[in-house]
Amino acid sequence: KFMEIDNEENIIVPLTEQTNPAELPPTIVQRFSGIFYALLSAFLFTISVFITKQLEVELLSALIPRFLI
Repeated sequence: KFMEIDNEENIIVPLTEQTNPAELPPTIVQRFSGIFYALLSAFLFTISVFITKQLEVELLSALIPRFLI
């Protein structure tokens, strides 16, 4: 639609008003994802140290594969 204004310029009037999408509350997984990632990384690091100790591998020879796990 066009609308006439005082200084005789035409402007476009939007037919629909823009609305923001409804924001959903965060789920439990989203809320605590940082804690889950920290626990997972601590678990993986502990498991790699435990496996290294159980297999009685020298630390220097297993340093690179240990950090890749």
